[in-house]
Amino acid sequence: MKTFTIGTNDANQRFDKYLKKLLPNASVSFLYKMLRKKNITLDGKKATGKETLQKGAQVAVFFSDETLHKFMQDTKKLQEEFHMLQRLPMKGLSIIYEDTDIHIRHVSSVSVQPAGPQYDWTSSDGQNACRRTDAFRGAAGTYHS
Repeated sequence: MKTFTIGTNDANQRFDKYLKKLLPNASVSFLYKMLRKKNITLDGKKATGKETLQKGAQVAVFFSDETLHKFMQDTKKLQEEFHMLQRLPMKGLSIIYEDTDIHIRHVSSVSVQPAGPQYDWTSSDGQNACRRTDAFRGAAGTYHS
């Protein structure tokens, strides 16, 4: 069981919207099923998902650790990866396009190759695109996450 306390930022919103933010990888139908089966409770009571959350309310999630980690984002790991990426040398690289899912960079003289099979690379006209950029091998050295 894991307990979450509602803070100021999460107060005054519907319970089902909070659960979707808390467990972004879980489907909405799964969340409602867990509410019906009392695997997710609000202040120790069965909830429907339509309740408005108040500051200080207690949300209890009765999932195994594996299930909980499967549905939650590991924000600490994501922050560590982000800070590691910021420390990588950017000499000779210029960012062409960047969002939360992809980075496209113009590479002038560095040969960049994927570090593992989980990376999806495309190359055309000196542009390299990679789904994840937390690990790559270049001519200047090898970088790993």
